[in-house]
Amino acid sequence: MDNKLLRMRIFRQMIGYYLLFLLCQIGGEMIVLLTSGEVPMAAQNDAAFAQLVLECVSRHPYACMLGTYCLLFVILLYKKARKRQIVIPMVPAGRMTAAQAVSGVVMGAAGCMWSGIVLELISRRTAEASPFTQTVTVVDPVWMEVLAIVIAAPLMEEILFRGAIYSRMRVLTRPLAAVLCQAAVYAAMYGDTTSMIWGFLFGVILGLSILRTEDLRAPVLIHIAYNAVTFLSPRFYDDLFSARGVTTTGLIVSGLLLAAAGIVFFREPRNQTPEVM
Repeated sequence: MDNKLLRMRIFRQMIGYYLLFLLCQIGGEMIVLLTSGEVPMAAQNDAAFAQLVLECVSRHPYACMLGTYCLLFVILLYKKARKRQIVIPMVPAGRMTAAQAVSGVVMGAAGCMWSGIVLELISRRTAEASPFTQTVTVVDPVWMEVLAIVIAAPLMEEILFRGAIYSRMRVLTRPLAAVLCQAAVYAAMYGDTTSMIWGFLFGVILGLSILRTEDLRAPVLIHIAYNAVTFLSPRFYDDLFSARGVTTTGLIVSGLLLAAAGIVFFREPRNQTPEVM
């Protein structure tokens, strides 16, 4: 295939998957708006209606996330049923070893703590609020937050980005380029520049994990561990990271854990025989 045509095809694939996720996100928010009963169908003016919509979405972020991932799951199943060449290698011959599973969990948890502390140190220099200390008035129950952040988000994002997109990109281009492509689409989900940079780097790490293991469970475990610490961080952040000395110690310890777990994960030889995880 001509290189120009190949690049155009890859670009169309990336835009298509990004629009798919955006469509599901809008659909999830619409489901919450229609079922919550908090937004009247008739408002005094468009500005008042838009304000009510924004307030409703901000009060139900986890319900919106669950609606997004449910729609995404249904669409991916439909595309797979229609044989649209969506490849989702969930459990390919159990190539992830037990050592990689454990080191992946440690890597995800330590990476979340390290990146959170880095953002805290940056916020102290720029006088901005730390992401861990920002609070939003949320009415969704805790179980819905756990289901959305710790379970639904890692599973569905990995199935879409490291499953469908990465698998499709590997058909069209080289493995490393496929990793970068799926990371770029993953980063495009985030609005601000800092989050996009973080999303791209995190997407690269998750992409390299499936490139190394050829097993979608690897990025899923890393992502679950990361999001679990994200869920827990606001609940003990003030106690652990309020003092500058503790923050510096946490940065060093989490960095060492991240580096050690990464070395174990990526240097572990591939397991060629199926194993039960």
